[in-house]
Amino acid sequence: MLPTKLFGIIPPVVSPLIDINTLDVDGLELVLSRLIEHQVHGIFILGTTGEGPNLSHRIRKEIIKHTTAFVKERKPIFVCVTDTSPEELLEIAGYAADNGADALVFAPPYYSPINQQELLAYSEWLIPQLPLPTLLYNMPSHCKVSFSLEAVKKLSLSEKIIGIKDSSGDMSYLNNLMGSVENPDFCFFTGPEILLAETLFIGGNGGVSGGANLYPQIFVGLFEAFQQGDLIKVMEFQQIVKELDRAIYFDGFMKGIKAALALKGICQNKAMPPLFPMAKDGLTRLESSIHYLEDKYPFLKK
Repeated sequence: MLPTKLFGIIPPVVSPLIDINTLDVDGLELVLSRLIEHQVHGIFILGTTGEGPNLSHRIRKEIIKHTTAFVKERKPIFVCVTDTSPEELLEIAGYAADNGADALVFAPPYYSPINQQELLAYSEWLIPQLPLPTLLYNMPSHCKVSFSLEAVKKLSLSEKIIGIKDSSGDMSYLNNLMGSVENPDFCFFTGPEILLAETLFIGGNGGVSGGANLYPQIFVGLFEAFQQGDLIKVMEFQQIVKELDRAIYFDGFMKGIKAALALKGICQNKAMPPLFPMAKDGLTRLESSIHYLEDKYPFLKK
């Protein structure tokens, strides 16, 4: 069940694998258990951190099925349905709805070169066909096109569109969005973790923070400190986020998170090609970094 207005930390969950054709169900449940235990505010599957576009539709459906069955109604579940094929996108969206997901996430199609007029026309054609409330996903680094301010303002008038996750890393864009959208229930989330505190300070609703797969307590702690008005504590948590980013993302954030989870015995260090797991020398460096962080901040060991 979605709250009237979204807020908080909604981690983009990794997709644990045993091999490139087999979902690691036990690993997925361990990740989900830790997120729920640390009181995240939602679960977001099949996004960038979850390698969604790299996965077969069979495995995507398995992840949807197992996640919805395991989480049940404890947290709202968001399913990223971005695809280059509208037919496949709508088929996955329908499957998510049939299995009890609460909302969808939709980024621009990422192969055909389209302009703003075409993106808006495509979105206005697609959105009425989606079976659940939907969060826009602005990811220009991966999709080659950004939702313009004008497009978001227009799309926000749809009853189906409940907010946006912005992963552009452009705070002026996000700030301008907040000033442009007239729908008071429209929500604004940031993807880049290093911008979480700043996003909250300018009126954003929360973060879709990949590092929460590993240490949800950092991100939930930051958000709770903000809600309590403890700005010093917010900045202390944000400093830990910066240290975490430097420690684990030196070989790419998806590789880093999965490898770190493997080192902690939560899931395996397997990726879906064209991505490949972190190599041995990287794992040695990563293990040292994790030990350093957990010794410096003992609450991370929980």
